[in-house]
Amino acid sequence: MINDIIRWVSEKIGDRRSYPRKTERFAVTLVSGSTRKPATGVEISANGLVFLTKELPAGKELNLAMTIRNREIRARVAVKRTEKASAGGTPVHRIACTFMGIAADDWDAIVRFVNDEPEPENKALDELKARRKEDDAYRLLPLRVQNRLVNILVSSNRLEPPHKDQLPALRLHLIGTHREPDGTQVHRVNVHSRKLIDDQWYAFDTQFLIDSRGNVQEVK
Repeated sequence: MINDIIRWVSEKIGDRRSYPRKTERFAVTLVSGSTRKPATGVEISANGLVFLTKELPAGKELNLAMTIRNREIRARVAVKRTEKASAGGTPVHRIACTFMGIAADDWDAIVRFVNDEPEPENKALDELKARRKEDDAYRLLPLRVQNRLVNILVSSNRLEPPHKDQLPALRLHLIGTHREPDGTQVHRVNVHSRKLIDDQWYAFDTQFLIDSRGNVQEVK
């Protein structure tokens, strides 16, 4: 049953092994208290960004402000990779990050930017259409799998608790599938969820392993 559902997600929604990326320069600012340090974004996706900076930032978690389509977007990111590079003959550091916390509306704006989509005239209607297939995929999962996903995300403050008879504010995407030595198929999925914090919606991405028996495990 689980395998059939995951195959349905792959065929109907598409095998989203990674978010689409856009290579384009944009302004980035490293924010630390009252200190602001300019940087240059060179690549962005719904999962994170890559930027260039002359000074290697301290720490593995950073606060950033970036300008996308004249919109200032603030985000907290986790540094995944750093490497030395050159920009116009000047030595720089190339920093690859993933989003840890970002306002949901800002995340939507990044997705539109990456996909070269215009800003919606009727935001509510367009978002409803975009969510329909993902909602259908989630709803077809066995109830115990749905509940496990929701409980993990709610307990970790990455999902607003859904009201009775209401679908949770999440989207499910297939990343890949592998088979264990005992023959069990294990599907790796990304769940995009949203949480209301201090009157502001924030977006999060969490990866899970779901096996053919319906067991769910968060990927740390």
